[in-house]
Amino acid sequence: MKLYVALVAVLVSGSFIAQDIINLKNKTSIKAKVLNVGVKTISYKKHDNLSGPSYEIRSREVTNILYENGTQEIIKIAAQDYSDSKNVISFNYGDLTVARVGVSYERLFYKAKLGIKIPISASFIDYNYSNNNARMQTGIDVNYYPLGQKTLTFYTGLSTRVGRIKQNNYYYYYEPYYSSYYYPVESNFISAYVNNGLLVHFNEHFSISGQVGVGLRNIYQNNQSTNPHVNGELNASFRF
Repeated sequence: MKLYVALVAVLVSGSFIAQDIINLKNKTSIKAKVLNVGVKTISYKKHDNLSGPSYEIRSREVTNILYENGTQEIIKIAAQDYSDSKNVISFNYGDLTVARVGVSYERLFYKAKLGIKIPISASFIDYNYSNNNARMQTGIDVNYYPLGQKTLTFYTGLSTRVGRIKQNNYYYYYEPYYSSYYYPVESNFISAYVNNGLLVHFNEHFSISGQVGVGLRNIYQNNQSTNPHVNGELNASFRF
């Protein structure tokens, strides 16, 4: 009898060995042996198969862990970080409003806080009545992300653009009364801007952003001119 009781006691006590409890935000729990608590994931083994495979669960799905020794660890989630995706391909859907198609490639450096971007865009419709509209352009952007690649973040930087621009040149005459007409002329231009933008990540692969650049644009023609100019972008991006 004593041997039977002792055997039952050993079996019951053994069933509680290594039973850490991982409590999830969906109100369920996992009986486990916790191996590691990381920033992004928690690794564990199932309590009924300690010699079996290891599993991982995202830290943001966990509320707390109750360890076998009675202590508790509250899981505090830091702001989501998307710095693992260093390459960004973007489609500038804002260009569609001026009959252009624009795409760009950006590479992120230094913990994803510095970005070098090369954009390119070109018109797909010849609007004869459009004025000061860049027919095609390219350049380079240098962007700084003070907060890194968080879910919602902002950036600032410098950019340049070079390309071709369409302008309407007006000719005035009096014959027999005062009148005028215009003819379109294309010229080269170069511009420089100070940019500020806002970026929203939906997940590790998709994001949208908007930026406004304020600067100067120099147009090379018979009468060379430099004027204040504003450049804007609305981008949908794929990150990898």
